[in-house]
Amino acid sequence: MKVFYKIAVLFAASILYMPAANAQKEPVPLPENFDYELYMVAKEVDGKKFHGPRASVRLCEKLLDNGTKTDVENVEKMMPGILSGQELNPESPHYGGFRWELEMEQVEDLNAVEFILHSLVPIMILHRDKLSDSTKVNIKKSIRLGLQKYRGHGCGFKIYQHRAERHYQYQFGRRTFRG
Repeated sequence: MKVFYKIAVLFAASILYMPAANAQKEPVPLPENFDYELYMVAKEVDGKKFHGPRASVRLCEKLLDNGTKTDVENVEKMMPGILSGQELNPESPHYGGFRWELEMEQVEDLNAVEFILHSLVPIMILHRDKLSDSTKVNIKKSIRLGLQKYRGHGCGFKIYQHRAERHYQYQFGRRTFRG
């Protein structure tokens, strides 16, 4: 009986000191190096600004994890800039890849797509219900194109690519992934 009493007291105490489930969260503050003009994380080198899709998409994950209305609105504003770093010209040998910075003329590192997908796929799996329909469509297109690029550049990412595709298909169904 004493054990039950101790457990009950500890349980009651934990409930009293537990923050309320409906307590208001504060939005994640945007970093000091956030560029509100392009709505992306930027870094300055020798007086010139560089906007990195990788840093910005990772920030989007944090914002969506927090999930306030302001956080989601910021993600909606950031996503077009992030996705604009993807090569969309089918004639380009880098079609589907991402530039490290928007200021680069072309994709120079074939692995950049991997780092962007590492954030885009979880965003769609964990937070798709928070995003607008148009943002979801654009992210799905980007993921699809990025996975095709992954498959094509043969740098040993086939296992990851296969796992990502299978997980994505499981979550969204073959029809929406394959288009």
